[in-house]
Amino acid sequence: YWTRYSTGSTFESINSDIKEAIISVPAIEEQNKIGSFFKQLDDTIALHPVSLYTSKQAEKDDLILSVRAPVGDIGKTAYDVVIGRGVAAIKGNEFIFQNLGKMKSDGYWTRYSTGSTFESINSTDIKEAIISVPAIEEQNKIGSFFKQLDDTIALHQRKLDLLKEQKKGFLQKMFVS
Repeated sequence: YWTRYSTGSTFESINSDIKEAIISVPAIEEQNKIGSFFKQLDDTIALHPVSLYTSKQAEKDDLILSVRAPVGDIGKTAYDVVIGRGVAAIKGNEFIFQNLGKMKSDGYWTRYSTGSTFESINSTDIKEAIISVPAIEEQNKIGSFFKQLDDTIALHQRKLDLLKEQKKGFLQKMFVS
């Protein structure tokens, strides 16, 4: 489905077309049954995690750093997961998360990035990165402050997106052909 909307020569991407995608959703009863089925599968898999996988793992709330294009993107995992070669798992708090995000925006990782087809960094680059950290109490306060800002930005972005959709709907109704 998405291939007809993808653009780019080296890496394909999807722009705002995703907002206009029509996704069929079954009745709530069927959604619950399907969700329950997949949860049961997840629970069964969770009973045997080590024997099923040979790649690296990250635990819930670990930081996930992209080591391949786009190098330096940072996220958090909400679950215990198995990670591939394109990311690194880092133990850290909200302060470290925010600090790594700033490193990305400052272009820190680009000086270590190598590769002709796509950029990448290695584990040595990550291990040797110097991050100044204050006492844990101050880390928690700073991290909490920036997380609250991120949450506020996300809330306003959702409101803005809803207003844009509402405007689009009004325009469609106003200029019916």
